[in-house]
Amino acid sequence: MAEEPCTVCGERNPISTQFCNFCGAYLGWDDEDEPTQPVLVDEPVSGRVRTERVLEESTGDRYPDSTAPPEETTRILLPALDPGWALDAEILQPEVVVTPGSPPGTVTLRVSNTSTTVEAYGLTVVNPPPWLRVTPGRVQLLPGTDEAVQVHLAIRAEDLVPVQRARLRFRVQGESAVSLRRDVSVDLVVGAVSAPLGMRVEPSTLRARDSTTALFRVILDNRRNNEAVRVRLGGSDPEMEASFRFTPPELEVPPGAALAARVRVEAPLPEPGERLARTLTVTASDGYRQHHATATFLQSAAATVVDPPVTVRLDPRTVQVVNTSAGATSVVLDNRRGTRSQRVTLSAADDEGAVRFTISPTQLEVPAGLTATARLTMRAPRPDGGSEHAREITVTAWSGQDSVEARGRFVQTSPDRRPLTRATLTVLGSSGIAVGTALPWTRNPENTGHQWSFTRVNDHLGIQDDRLVATLEEVRVRDTVDAVVSGGSIALLLAVVVLFGLTGQTGRLTRVAALLCLVFVLLLLTALNVQSSAGVGVGTVVVLLGCVTAFTGGLLARR
Repeated sequence: MAEEPCTVCGERNPISTQFCNFCGAYLGWDDEDEPTQPVLVDEPVSGRVRTERVLEESTGDRYPDSTAPPEETTRILLPALDPGWALDAEILQPEVVVTPGSPPGTVTLRVSNTSTTVEAYGLTVVNPPPWLRVTPGRVQLLPGTDEAVQVHLAIRAEDLVPVQRARLRFRVQGESAVSLRRDVSVDLVVGAVSAPLGMRVEPSTLRARDSTTALFRVILDNRRNNEAVRVRLGGSDPEMEASFRFTPPELEVPPGAALAARVRVEAPLPEPGERLARTLTVTASDGYRQHHATATFLQSAAATVVDPPVTVRLDPRTVQVVNTSAGATSVVLDNRRGTRSQRVTLSAADDEGAVRFTISPTQLEVPAGLTATARLTMRAPRPDGGSEHAREITVTAWSGQDSVEARGRFVQTSPDRRPLTRATLTVLGSSGIAVGTALPWTRNPENTGHQWSFTRVNDHLGIQDDRLVATLEEVRVRDTVDAVVSGGSIALLLAVVVLFGLTGQTGRLTRVAALLCLVFVLLLLTALNVQSSAGVGVGTVVVLLGCVTAFTGGLLARR
């Protein structure tokens, strides 16, 4: 490795070294014009030498023994010295401890004047934290002497600094030669403030009437300490009957702060009419010490009062439904005469055991002086059409000591649909007969019911009476008779009679007219097909279906 000698002490150092490893002198000096580069072994020395031309004087011969002056004169420039080379400083202790509220800590530094002149030096801290109060040191040394100097450090009284370790940099600097300085470092340790953890409960007196539970909070005060405290909370009472629940059960209280935890305490009630005072002790343990706070839990129980039982009623008492299987009513529980709330369980039954009951809710709390309501739903099979079924129901309320009942009725009615069905079928049947008369009754020939007149039927059957025809023509009523007396007109007349039968209660007229129409059409079609194959048209089918429908409607009439 290439080395270069120190210009102060002469010792050799690697060329990349900035300060001498032996005397501490600064090696990175600058030339007057440009930085001086390190000299390598194979580099000529002339590379580090600057030459200057010597000017000739105007009078006299400067070089009498020579005909000509030398071409150039060489001058070797020495590098500038390190401004701190004549000062040395060291820390005589690895760390300094300062504690809030305690006397200042002391840092001792040994300062050596290695220069050839008398110099005064100031000792201070570089960029101290804002809470640190520094008392600087000062020393005046003769050349070649040294002396131990103290710098005092303290924490401001108004600051509670947490426990920590920091690195402080001290600076020793000449007063006349400001550029002459040395920096040294020391560990600053902030000591712990040993103060007991504050603890209290709020409120300190707990009151509960007819209740087993009370709520309060415990406050942990760490404002006098500068380090965090982690505690686990617990509670006790002399009777060992109280139970405690802390939220949270463990707390880490930061330095200079106070935290609170919620506490729920439960204890059995005293006897009715009595009062009991319990002393509660809350403990906070940090693993080394235990901190305590006490509270008083005052419990009282009201004297036993005999309350009248809760009364029960149904609103409405009678539930009447039509054409459905379900009904509902309200169960009203009245505790307006009571002095304390009562918990009631409800049940229901009927005399026949055919009703299914649903109560919502089955259990409820009835406050003193108030009422409460539950919903009762009943389901039972529907009665037959046109009938009514009434069932007696009983609702029972059980309070644990007393049982009270309320009775009601569940009435179901099913309407009779037969009259409506009868009318519908009768109208449909009569309409079918009327429509069928306008449609073809036969296929060969394709004649409607109205076209099968009296004379045409006789002609088709071959039984025409010439004398009757002559008589009808003589009196000029043949066309009228053919228009009025036909298969379609007779069926239409019977359709009107079928519809008129709705005015009766028994439906007999409807049934007779429908049956006569059916027989008439069948006989007529039979006669037409016996004589010749006339066939059956769609009108005949419609008329026959109308007769059957109307006859069925007549059967549904009440008898």
